[in-house]
Amino acid sequence: MNVILQMNNNKFILRFSLFALATLLSLVTLFAQQNSSAESAENKATAQDKKVEVYSATREELHRYMGYEELLPKYFSLPYDVVMNTNLSGPFLDIGYLFLLFLPILILFGIKNKWLKLVMVSLMILFMIVSLPSGYRSNKLVKVDEVGATLSKELVESPFMSMPLVHMKLQLTKVANAIYLPIHHNVINTISGEGDSVTYPIFFLLFVLVFFLLQNRMKDASKLARVIAYFFLMYCFLWLILGAGVIWYGLLMLPLGLIFVGVDALKNRKQTQFFKYAFFLFGSIWMICALTYRLGNYTEALNAEQRALGGTQEELNKGAVHYGPLLYGLGKMNKNGLIDFLFPAYADVLSEVNSQPDALVYRIGTYFQYFISRNDERVLDDNQLAFFDNTYNLVPNKLQLVRVLKDQGYRYLIVDYQVASIDRTPDESLRKKARRFEEFLTNNTALQVIGTDRIVINSSGQRVYGIGGRKLVSKGTFVAYKIK
Repeated sequence: MNVILQMNNNKFILRFSLFALATLLSLVTLFAQQNSSAESAENKATAQDKKVEVYSATREELHRYMGYEELLPKYFSLPYDVVMNTNLSGPFLDIGYLFLLFLPILILFGIKNKWLKLVMVSLMILFMIVSLPSGYRSNKLVKVDEVGATLSKELVESPFMSMPLVHMKLQLTKVANAIYLPIHHNVINTISGEGDSVTYPIFFLLFVLVFFLLQNRMKDASKLARVIAYFFLMYCFLWLILGAGVIWYGLLMLPLGLIFVGVDALKNRKQTQFFKYAFFLFGSIWMICALTYRLGNYTEALNAEQRALGGTQEELNKGAVHYGPLLYGLGKMNKNGLIDFLFPAYADVLSEVNSQPDALVYRIGTYFQYFISRNDERVLDDNQLAFFDNTYNLVPNKLQLVRVLKDQGYRYLIVDYQVASIDRTPDESLRKKARRFEEFLTNNTALQVIGTDRIVINSSGQRVYGIGGRKLVSKGTFVAYKIK
């Protein structure tokens, strides 16, 4: 028996030694590449000076889910950002806290070697040190050197006696930020930025490390269990490096992760009894809170008459069930009535657009896409204004640009007033394009307004849908134009 244990121990040491050697060689190669490139005359500037401003619709759309930090902390903090909704928040993005709370515990329970366990604990502490200030920075849209001052100000506004949990979270973030700043300035600024040759190799090495741990953890498991576990690991890794933080790209990862945590919690072992009861307790709390929030998240939409009378959406945030889909499902409301109920002022625009089945539509945001006939052929989506910006650079005259669109077959423009609201880029690139687009629309005599849900008071003192008026009552969500 002792001989077998000694052989297993030797195998473990040999595998870990090979992994450590591969890691060391990879890191030496990476730093050698960095030092070699730094010797050239063109690359003697600091990492801060070398940063390139990237104006990309893909960056504006996808990176808002994963943050706009430097590449290394962006990927390193991504699991924390997704669980805590630091970059974007909303019920459609919330996956709960169970993964962040229990997956590290599950990993540590499976490691018997004390030195390897120490390595994993150190990596998890480093993960939190990087993730707390990085997530705070993304959430508050502040620069890395402004995090400390912003935290101090928020701590004053969130005293312990009135908001104990918030205060403790901020204090913990402040401590983590104090440790993180030297790492950021001395390491991350040196090796990472908008792009680098370091981040992906580091994560490949981490993947190998986790695979090594999983292999040792499941050496006595069935073949099916090992296949599922390896598939889960590969799926998580591919989502991490390719999913851009978009949670629905990893839908299979979520139930599999909860199954693994739950199955391990139910194992009848002394050291996991606390883990089991804690999992049931916190899992029940999360399910009750999530269900309550979800049922209370429905809001009743304003109809046209209520908007015209000056009603606000806040007055209707009372019910747990949305009346519109319920009435439509029961057959008490037809499709047109439901559209008018949910999206006031859409009907006239849709009637006009769908009456010209061959006319092309240039759309920026809004929900119109779902109701336009042949929308897969007729509609050009430009939610990040990339098409407009490139075209306007070539044709800077607004009237000429409208003529170009008309010559290409476009007859309608449908625009979301809140097109720039999704912009979280540090350089506000989407907001800049939105301001330019607004200038293009303003006083453009080649365009005719055919519909909007903006409410104004006209010259007769009446509340009406329109662009201009004596007073703005409701900004609305869209405006639709027809090219003359």
